[in-house]
Amino acid sequence: MNTGVQDVYNLVWKLVRALQDPQKYEGALLDSYDWERRPIGRSVAQSSLHNLRSHALDMDTALGMSAEKSPEENAAAVAPFFDRELPGHAEKREAVCRAQKTLDTEFKAPGTEVGWFYPSADFWGEGRESAHGGQLKPHGTFDTEFYHASTVPGHNLPHAWVEKEGTRRALRDLVPLSAFLLLVGRKDIGWTALAREEVRVEVVGDGGWVDVDGSWGRQRGVTEQGAVLVRPDGIVAWRGEWDSELAQRWPEVLDRVLYLQGAA
Repeated sequence: MNTGVQDVYNLVWKLVRALQDPQKYEGALLDSYDWERRPIGRSVAQSSLHNLRSHALDMDTALGMSAEKSPEENAAAVAPFFDRELPGHAEKREAVCRAQKTLDTEFKAPGTEVGWFYPSADFWGEGRESAHGGQLKPHGTFDTEFYHASTVPGHNLPHAWVEKEGTRRALRDLVPLSAFLLLVGRKDIGWTALAREEVRVEVVGDGGWVDVDGSWGRQRGVTEQGAVLVRPDGIVAWRGEWDSELAQRWPEVLDRVLYLQGAA
């Protein structure tokens, strides 16, 4: 179900744009739904099948249970796990611990739940330099056990609490339903001039939202002079530092993150 909800988040804002301007957005932007979501769906399906099989192949075997045994036999096989006075207690506990490690991909997998990302949305190749913020292990496999918060384009916007005028919000709740969000740390160096109908600017710091515990400052991946652009589905689209030519390049940045021609 989570994967289905993520599919909707990914697609609905793209459909809105395609309906508003079919000639401009019906092509690559809509196609990107498949490019981005198909690998995630395939990975979830493979993981689910692995977990299903592991229950029988690993945990049931560790406990000594099987469908061929009677209820009484299965109960007797499991009993040493719970009763340290019965023979085989230590061996049974050790076997279950080994099986549980296999099942961690189902029950202890925040990396899988939150750390997934869209490589195709990393237009400037930042993920290659940092192993996608650490979400990829040194040999290139995905770290399912740990979530590595990152603002590399293509990743989910990290969680942080912000507060303004007595109102506390999760940072992700600032993301508009059908517009991009530009999170900036300073309002005096030109970022606010980049606001437009499709881009809302919010300041975290410098008289705007307060970074309650400093977690956004630790996770944002840019200095306080920088900014992070977030899509309506909560996916980081771009991040960078302010420079004098950025305003001129900004339309190209937006075109790029919308899968249109041009790169900045």
